[in-house]
Amino acid sequence: MRTAGLRSRQPDLAAERPFRRRIAELQEYTHGARQVAPVAILWPIRSFNAVRLVNQSDPTGLRQEFNALLAACLDRQVGTHIIDEADLPGLVVRNGEAVLGRGRYTHILIPSCTVLHARTIKELQRLHKRGITVILAGRTPTRMQTDKALVPADLRWCPKRTPLEAVASLPRLATLDRKRHRYPLHRVESPKTHGRPVRLLMNIGIKTYHGTLNGNR
Repeated sequence: MRTAGLRSRQPDLAAERPFRRRIAELQEYTHGARQVAPVAILWPIRSFNAVRLVNQSDPTGLRQEFNALLAACLDRQVGTHIIDEADLPGLVVRNGEAVLGRGRYTHILIPSCTVLHARTIKELQRLHKRGITVILAGRTPTRMQTDKALVPADLRWCPKRTPLEAVASLPRLATLDRKRHRYPLHRVESPKTHGRPVRLLMNIGIKTYHGTLNGNR
């Protein structure tokens, strides 16, 4: 049975070989590389856990708004990571960047959420005071979780913008000449390039893209 199954897949495997070769060429640049992503989006796990899903659907819309914010960043060629609340205390500010492992962030976005832990707000305010740009990019959380209870949250110190306004203010890795697209661009520093940044443009649409990148075809 196994032999028959393998035989039936032989044409498919043959069609995959050119694709695999091209992936192998790309892996030379991505292996051991560090993605250049100056923006971190906070993962609002407490807000997500506070609401029970109904048939895998979020009645609050928070997950949909998070996905839309992330997609808007990628569509605008903004290098983006997602960061947990628990990771914030590990961020050390060096040379105007919040450093966590190999990550380097100049901007942190707070997506639509309902509650954040008191330690999270304290850490965000610390980073804000050290020069990291922290932006409320959606609905403002109204509650703060402490070790004993939920209390009102005070984020008056944090600038607030709509998600689109927030994304428009972020540093871009490059500029494509299309207003609406699905071509996220990633920038990496790789041993292959001796630490020099290179750009990897990913076409996740179904049509071939022809245009300009930073004014060049």
